[in-house]
Amino acid sequence: MRRLETRFTEDPRFGLDPRTVRFVGRRLPDLFPERVRMPLRLDAPLPGRSDRRALLLAGADLYAHRRLLRMLVRRALRAEPDILWQFVLAPVREEPLDLLDELTAEIRRVPPQVLDRYAALALRDRIASRRLFVWLRGRHRFDRSWAAAAEALLERTFY
Repeated sequence: MRRLETRFTEDPRFGLDPRTVRFVGRRLPDLFPERVRMPLRLDAPLPGRSDRRALLLAGADLYAHRRLLRMLVRRALRAEPDILWQFVLAPVREEPLDLLDELTAEIRRVPPQVLDRYAALALRDRIASRRLFVWLRGRHRFDRSWAAAAEALLERTFY
């Protein structure tokens, strides 16, 4: 049954998203076409229209803004609970991995979508409907071990 469900989730004819190739990097091939930048303010309107939306959260010292980031993620998930979300952090420098843990915990607080309930995903405790990415932009050289640790953390959590 698990094999069948895994094949079902990866078959492009069903319109579901395949497994993510890369969660952390300068190139993220799995980002949705609609990529909207979210200002780091609570009073900003939630941008975008698509039911597959990548929300870009960029800035310096994102860890210092972690409470605000959690609130923005929570707000997006409450406003549009049935769409497929990609929350894309675009840091200027390496951030503590605790930031990823905190945002993952915020995403897990929301009830899972049907896509997350397939046995193939549920048994691995992975989330497919909402995903977290780290986009390494700019000229800064990010530490490879930090990027690898962030990739491993996100790969264990998201599909």
